[in-house]
Amino acid sequence: MTNRPSKARRKTAEPRKQEKGYEITDALRTALRDIIHRSVMGTVKLWPIDPKYPAEGSFEDRFNGGEGDKQILLWAIDGCAQKREPIPDWAANALHDLLYQAAEGEFHSWHDAFGKIYAPGKRKRRIEHLALMLRVWARICERHEAGESKVEEFFESVGDEFDIKATLVKELYGIVQDAIKSGDWVPDRSLITSENASVSDVNGK
Repeated sequence: MTNRPSKARRKTAEPRKQEKGYEITDALRTALRDIIHRSVMGTVKLWPIDPKYPAEGSFEDRFNGGEGDKQILLWAIDGCAQKREPIPDWAANALHDLLYQAAEGEFHSWHDAFGKIYAPGKRKRRIEHLALMLRVWARICERHEAGESKVEEFFESVGDEFDIKATLVKELYGIVQDAIKSGDWVPDRSLITSENASVSDVNGK
């Protein structure tokens, strides 16, 4: 008589860790991604992109020109997908060639096809911090509109919510405020959850 192998114990999914700080709402996520998209397009400079590939010219020109920004192909395809539009011929042909080059063993990794993500080391940490800027800004607006004064202890308290220093809180808040004042970014009421929030503070006044 042989022993039947015991069934492998099914792993239970670990609960998702709750993020610190102000909740990332759909409205805030959409606003942040709009900032990133417009920075990639070159209409604003609120999000860092690889200076090796400046946001100048059409996506096709940026893909083919100079050293060639291979990741711009993905942005071009995403833009068409989000708008439910056909992919232009140049992008379709480029993706086709890259896929078959990979299948034919010409690449060691997808890095060879599209290049590395522009966020290694310290730069990655900086981008992670920038990704908090709208959440930090919205939290400051909400708490200020609830009656709190923007004193040093206030910024320290907000920093504790996001596990960052008060100096970084003020820097991120300042980036958003400057973008509002310059007209590079226009906030929407839905970004502030406080029922008593006033439009004046959202507009940076």
